[in-house]
Amino acid sequence: MKKHFLLLVFLLLAAVVEANSVKQMLERLQKGLSSRFKIEIHSSSGQRDDYFELYGGGRKVTVRANNYVSAAFGINWYLKYYCHAHVSFCEDQLPQLPAELPHVKERHATKLSDNFYMNYCTFSYTTAFWDWKRWEREIDLMALNGINMPMAMVGAEAVWRNMLLKFGYTLPEVKEFLCGPAYFGWLLMGNLENIGGPLPDE
Repeated sequence: MKKHFLLLVFLLLAAVVEANSVKQMLERLQKGLSSRFKIEIHSSSGQRDDYFELYGGGRKVTVRANNYVSAAFGINWYLKYYCHAHVSFCEDQLPQLPAELPHVKERHATKLSDNFYMNYCTFSYTTAFWDWKRWEREIDLMALNGINMPMAMVGAEAVWRNMLLKFGYTLPEVKEFLCGPAYFGWLLMGNLENIGGPLPDE
């Protein structure tokens, strides 16, 4: 009985944290923005397409979607096409929303399940030295643009390091072989080694 109770508490906490993820993103974009949207997630085992629905207006717009990325994409759609706002990878044009939000009743769906983003070179040259605040911004932008499959190479160098050590290479040899962070893309594509190294332990 205690095990079932703990499982129920865990699931409820997970649901609360997950339910707030889009609202937290909206608050990072603009304080108070989350109060203007009601998020409804309706995922069903038979539903295969990603979708979002927008309806309502006035004080609040309801966004119904099959997952949180689709919900974020729906919000971005509404901001762009109904509020003439723009959240961008370069710079935002996000004025305070009007007291009365434009009314909407719209549905969009796609059969494309994987929306890929980034490549080896972008990851190395652009993101190598980002801190968490910059990564959080990028993750928000990915969600707002419907991206659900970013290339994730974080930690690949640790896998290489551990593998080479298990094959009998010494730590100095491994560190000499691995590239510096801005060249990971080329290392992982097998094009070069050692450039920009040695890789620091941290």
